[in-house]
Amino acid sequence: MTKAAEKLRRLIEVQAELSDPGLTATAVIDRVVHRAVELAGAPGAEVQIIEGDDMVIAASTGLGVERRGLRYPVRGNPLKG
Repeated sequence: MTKAAEKLRRLIEVQAELSDPGLTATAVIDRVVHRAVELAGAPGAEVQIIEGDDMVIAASTGLGVERRGLRYPVRGNPLKG
């Protein structure tokens, strides 16, 4: 199997995994960051969500995992991207 075909196969597996109706929102975002690192070969990943006037690091893995739960103001957020 080619590298591209293997990556596509893995993406389809992740899509099926994330479509499980029994998953909580927290479980979904945790799986997203872990699978993103696996698929991209990245040193880390995180998901930020907006809660009121704050940006919250809701999930993280790899490089920067200790930042999980940190809150930053949406206005002037140094993490926007």
